[in-house]
Amino acid sequence: MKIDCCLATKTVTLSHTHIAHSVSMAKKRPASSDAASTHTSWDTTSEAALIDFLLGHKSEAGDSFKFKALTFKKAAIHLIPFTLKGGAKNPASCKNKWAQVCALSISLKLC
Repeated sequence: MKIDCCLATKTVTLSHTHIAHSVSMAKKRPASSDAASTHTSWDTTSEAALIDFLLGHKSEAGDSFKFKALTFKKAAIHLIPFTLKGGAKNPASCKNKWAQVCALSISLKLC
């Protein structure tokens, strides 16, 4: 099964099976116990979980696929189980990662 998402005018296809597998693997691993670490670390599992979450909430985004702060706050809470190392994801780090994903899609001419 595939998930198609329109980012601006082009379609990006993500494998739902890959995302589901990544989500189940992340839930099996404990979060880092290093409470002093504040640097947010992103791996492919947490990136896929963020993209999957935002695609599931695309109705909260405008025409240009820009989400409001509340959506990124919900995303940060959703990503708690996916924190494998580094600090917890916060709304600002989620927004920054989404901006990087969008910039990459534009540079690859997906948008």
